[in-house]
Amino acid sequence: MGGGDRKMSLFIVLGIVFGAVVLLGWGISASLSKPRETVKTRLKDYIDQTAKADIAHLRAETQEAKKKEKIFAGIDKVLERRTFVQKMILEFQKADLKIRYTEYLGIYLALTIVPGVVGYAITGNITGFFMLAIPGLVVPRFYVRFRQMQRVRHIDNQLVDALMLISNSLKSGYSFMQGMELVAEESPKPICSEFKRVLMETNLGMPMDDALDNLTERVPSEDLGLVVTAVKIQRTIGGNLSEILDRIVHTIRERVRIKGEISTLTAQGKLQGIILTLLPPALTVGIYMMDPEFMKPLFFTMMGKLMLGVAIVLQIFGAIMIRKIVDIKV
Repeated sequence: MGGGDRKMSLFIVLGIVFGAVVLLGWGISASLSKPRETVKTRLKDYIDQTAKADIAHLRAETQEAKKKEKIFAGIDKVLERRTFVQKMILEFQKADLKIRYTEYLGIYLALTIVPGVVGYAITGNITGFFMLAIPGLVVPRFYVRFRQMQRVRHIDNQLVDALMLISNSLKSGYSFMQGMELVAEESPKPICSEFKRVLMETNLGMPMDDALDNLTERVPSEDLGLVVTAVKIQRTIGGNLSEILDRIVHTIRERVRIKGEISTLTAQGKLQGIILTLLPPALTVGIYMMDPEFMKPLFFTMMGKLMLGVAIVLQIFGAIMIRKIVDIKV
């Protein structure tokens, strides 16, 4: 009996110890979780207030953007009636610039007036205004032209792969339209976006020839123009379009190879032309900034104005001649 009581007492003690350990663990976990819940509760109100403030701010910005959109849309409707504005919008499309004409006009004025005011503040006369304002008349147009050239170059680099994809699809039994859909879906930008636009125009009812003409108008590329001409002739008189595209691909590859060789051989002449063209105006501006009195006879006397006019004409003539020499057509 004594042994059984001892075993019973041992089990009771172990049970009490186990229960105490469980209660102790539950108490510790509860004490650790309460501060976290408290922190979450404290942060919840702050997060809710911040979110509400952000939503209110976003709504205010959206309303402001809608007001500006209405203003710009009204101005655009008035300006788009002008022929020169329509031509400039086409230039934006060629450069793939998502910009309004009103925004472009604002940038144009900012790049012209702000530097001009700075030049007038530095020199104290109207000559300094025009010396820094005139470059602002050139920079926006130069940037648009640069974007156009860069985009045409990208499309020319992607054109061979696109033509090979269309040719292979024609050999597989697809139609020309289906081949264009493959290019629009699988080719990289910017050529895929142009083919998508051609497909969209044809799906809206525009004739294929007109859609292709619009493509060559947006992308003034000689290689792409050759492709469009070949496709239009094939649609008129018939023929194996896949074979025609293969020959065009071979022609384009040879032209790219020859252009690369010519560019390598004429790189030094182009750099010399740029330096010789920019050096005299840069020296004139630098000397005028350092010693305006020394340069005044050049701008305020009859002989100085005559010499300046002759120098500008000769400079332009020399730049044109250098460009003609190093610009070899293939």
